[in-house]
Amino acid sequence: MSHRAFLFFAAALSSLCIGLSQTTTAQSFGALDVKSCFSDILVDKSVDKRDVNVRYSLQQQWSRDLYEKAKQSNTLTVWIDGATGQDSYEASNEKRLQEMYKMSLDYNYSSNTAAYRARLNPQAKDIITRCLDSLGAKRGIGLYWVPFVHSDDPTLIDLELRFQYHPTDKPLHVQTKRIDNAEVLDDNHGHPADLFARSWNPLHSHIFDYDELMPYESRFVTLKRKTPADTVTIQITTDPNLSVPPITIEPEPRPQECGPVVITQDDASRPLRVEIPDIAIDNPGYYILNKDGKPSPEGNGVSFRVQENLAALVPPDADMSTAMITNTKCQRWGSPVDYMDWTYPNDKFPLNTCCLGEVNNVVAPDGLVATCRGWWQNPGRHIKMTIDWQKTGFKCTPHDWKYDNNKWH
Repeated sequence: MSHRAFLFFAAALSSLCIGLSQTTTAQSFGALDVKSCFSDILVDKSVDKRDVNVRYSLQQQWSRDLYEKAKQSNTLTVWIDGATGQDSYEASNEKRLQEMYKMSLDYNYSSNTAAYRARLNPQAKDIITRCLDSLGAKRGIGLYWVPFVHSDDPTLIDLELRFQYHPTDKPLHVQTKRIDNAEVLDDNHGHPADLFARSWNPLHSHIFDYDELMPYESRFVTLKRKTPADTVTIQITTDPNLSVPPITIEPEPRPQECGPVVITQDDASRPLRVEIPDIAIDNPGYYILNKDGKPSPEGNGVSFRVQENLAALVPPDADMSTAMITNTKCQRWGSPVDYMDWTYPNDKFPLNTCCLGEVNNVVAPDGLVATCRGWWQNPGRHIKMTIDWQKTGFKCTPHDWKYDNNKWH
């Protein structure tokens, strides 16, 4: 190809690309994630925090992100009973579960179910609508959907179809090819296998009015599936053709039954235990002093007392609101056994024992205190302290969906 011919070809190709860019526009589609809207509700001052529909929708979706937003907006104490501004995420979560347990509420809503319940509040409904508008605008032009699952009957779904702009002012026509595992209830169940009613306009090849979405318009369709565990799939075609994939509505999460339990292990199945492996008894603060402020002798040795506050030994984000020390174990650690340690007769400290463990679970003023109290013949000795503790928490057990007393649970 000559140089001149090449330039002509390049110019023609460039013109073609410009023409295509002016006449075509990328399309998008898919479900909008309503979960991202809950933080907008949480920080909005117009929302009534005591409205049960909003309050427990947010508690259902409680996450570290919502916790951080509540901390930043100083609203943690109003969204969860008993919460304080100093609570860690773990502590706030425990208190959330306690409140929901007292109210006999479900623990395992999907975000679409929580959004349905939140929308029962007028202010929250407006916030969710604006949030979804923003999400659609960010993703660009196309067809989007949000399945709002009824909180009182998770077999019912309000499917919102949102048409986010089109290059022309023409409507988008939506026709149903197939619906699996659900039926449409609209128009007195008049078209169970079609999202929209069939009413043909003789002048056009489209369903008149009922099947069209104008730019920036949304339409709601109510569906009913057999059980909350069913996956709903809807196949549609559109004109103009957006090549929309099947609309999939996921099953609801399995319900959970939660109740208070005594927790003695962490999430990794390790015992709730703190070990202080090397405590030097030479610390004057550990000696039991007499009236003169000197170590109080017993026989040829010295009595001592080591006290440790449990709250200062656990991670700072640990929830200690229901903690209780169950056992304190005290052992000789890396120190020789003196003669009198073996033979000193004392009812408080049995033979061949360096010290005894004591527990004080009175929270104020010193917190949960573990004590090692003992007697040794000579100073310069070391002990090891082991503290076992427990707390009250909530254990949730999932189960399959069941229907009785006219209710799914």
